[in-house]
Amino acid sequence: MKEYKQALTTLQLVVHFFIELAVSMAIGYFIGRKLDEWLLGDKYILTIIFIFLGLIGSLVKMFGRIIKMTGGKDGEDKKS
Repeated sequence: MKEYKQALTTLQLVVHFFIELAVSMAIGYFIGRKLDEWLLGDKYILTIIFIFLGLIGSLVKMFGRIIKMTGGKDGEDKKS
């Protein structure tokens, strides 16, 4: 039973990551696209930048979740 719980937790983490990745990259695309149209005309510089920002944001969020799930290193670095 414990194996199923860990498998479902891992599946949940993967599904959340891909949903967040798709949504954040789509939002980055549309924001970058509108800013490009408004400021730069035909260039796609801001679109690419905002897509990568969405990707990086999703990765940071995923690693934060993994650290939180595994217990992290919160108490190991502090010495009293």
